[in-house]
Amino acid sequence: KIMEVEEKRFVEFGIDALDEEVRGAVRGDLVLVSAPRGGGKTAMMLQAATKQFATHGLNVALWSLEMSRDQLIERMLASATGELFVDVRVRKKNNIEYIKSLTNKWYEFINNAKKGGKLTIWDVSDAACKPTDLKKTVLPFGYDCIWIDYLTLFSSGGRDLWLAQKEYSRFFKQLAKELNTVIVLLTQLSDNERVKYGRG
Repeated sequence: KIMEVEEKRFVEFGIDALDEEVRGAVRGDLVLVSAPRGGGKTAMMLQAATKQFATHGLNVALWSLEMSRDQLIERMLASATGELFVDVRVRKKNNIEYIKSLTNKWYEFINNAKKGGKLTIWDVSDAACKPTDLKKTVLPFGYDCIWIDYLTLFSSGGRDLWLAQKEYSRFFKQLAKELNTVIVLLTQLSDNERVKYGRG
């Protein structure tokens, strides 16, 4: 019994090479993704989450403390439709035909997505946001995967940043188990390639 593998035990990352190698993450896992500023963390998150939703039919949440909901949607729209981000961002200078075409491409993408999945983008604008706020928000929705962008932007409440991050990481690991989900936590590396404000 202990070695039986349930199909729903794994959650695909949405990154083909990684999923082929490790099959995905196990529910209850906390996955930490680190890169320096400008290293592509948010771009990777959006591409992976889009694929989790569209190809694998997963219920996915994005919780960003860095970008607004509109900014994330524009990036995801560009990724899903193959359009240049700069064109999506300025709507090709408000070209009506372009906007109609983009809208049609987006609906085509949504309609071709594997049924059953949902993609939710949570807008987090409160500078005093804490991980417990995230728990209250996501608790009722049964997400397969929750992406958090990113750890170092959570308020430390005036405490030592390293101690706060250590506490928050432990909180997210316990939350992943409690919700039977995978939490992917993005974090920034400092110039010496350590987790910013931490010793990781």
